[in-house]
Amino acid sequence: MTFLWSDDPSKRLGLEVPLGTKIEDAESEARKAIGALITEMTDAKLRPLR
Repeated sequence: MTFLWSDDPSKRLGLEVPLGTKIEDAESEARKAIGALITEMTDAKLRPLR
């Protein structure tokens, strides 16, 4: 699934949805993937650049 920003089509976010997802379930699965990404980024530990 690829998300495009409406105000900047050069911005894209590619997310995996489960193989075999029905087209009518694709948006819901993509939103779950976004939630998982948000959780992963929130839990990430940041290290300063050296």
